[in-house]
Amino acid sequence: MKLGNNSLWGQRDTLVRIKPLAATVLAAASALLAATAASVLGSGFLLCISGVILAFLFAADRSIISLAAVPAAFLFSLLFTRDLTLSLTSLLFLPFGLALAICVMRQLSLSHTTVVMTVMSALCVGVLFAVWTVDLYGGTLTESFKLYLADLRSVYGQIADMIVSVTDEAGISIISRDALDSLAASVKLILPGILVLMCELWAYGSAKLFRLFSIIFKCGDLFRRPWRVSVALPTSALFVVCFIICMFATGNSKNDIVNIIAYSAANLMYILLPLSAISGFHAMFGAGGAFRRSRSVGFRVLLIVMCGVSFFINPLMLCAMLAIWGAFESMRRSSLEKRKRENGDGSGDGTHGSDY
Repeated sequence: MKLGNNSLWGQRDTLVRIKPLAATVLAAASALLAATAASVLGSGFLLCISGVILAFLFAADRSIISLAAVPAAFLFSLLFTRDLTLSLTSLLFLPFGLALAICVMRQLSLSHTTVVMTVMSALCVGVLFAVWTVDLYGGTLTESFKLYLADLRSVYGQIADMIVSVTDEAGISIISRDALDSLAASVKLILPGILVLMCELWAYGSAKLFRLFSIIFKCGDLFRRPWRVSVALPTSALFVVCFIICMFATGNSKNDIVNIIAYSAANLMYILLPLSAISGFHAMFGAGGAFRRSRSVGFRVLLIVMCGVSFFINPLMLCAMLAIWGAFESMRRSSLEKRKRENGDGSGDGTHGSDY
């Protein structure tokens, strides 16, 4: 991703800069968080926060103070861990922050920014996990990962034995070991989708945290257009198809092809769920959404009741409902624009086709 004159970087002389004191404090905080992430097992979340602060410094400070956070993070980490390899992982906040800063300076949409940062989150956290696994087990990456999986199986076996040992008044186990094993196998098959979903939430949260910093430090000129999530029509259609498949295919069929289709659809649905649900929330309650457009009090109450009931039954059901709403709203707007183009009006309704 190159920064040209059409980007904010090409207009950086016109952008507001934060004060040197604020930049110094933020640089120190970023370095300390990165060093902590490299020093404490399971601190990938801190690494992302550190990267967000660094990204904000790149965009709103644009001085040597921003770059000073990088060697400072390495030195702090070396002081904490006294391990060169672990200390090097503290530098992962640099590519994370640089990617986020480029997305903002190029004025990418929140949708595209989230996709880019999802990949960066997966890469950074994956590298951090690999280094920690090798450090804990002391072997090669492959050997250490095998030992890690063996420990997971051992822990699962102990938990499963404890659950199976729980019996009713007749002395019969409440749940069988076969049922638990089947559930564990199903979770393992949809695990890729769940992991990507977690990275997406991390990425979206990171982008929103950057936006919060820009508000706190009054750098609103970094966002000259609305920064919202908008899902493309093919993505919306794919989500609906995956959701329908998941409704009718349980993944427990005797036919392997049906199971493969079911679990593939489930993984895709989980991957597409976060952005689709956020887009659906905007389509329902955002500016120009159904809630604000409607003049019927009854319809507004119905929307609120639908969301409340769905959340009470299962928060995931609420997300799915919002995602489906957003998908059909995207299809409606696409159809409306198509009709307008056919009638010779190329302007459209101005509400679809932009990721902003």
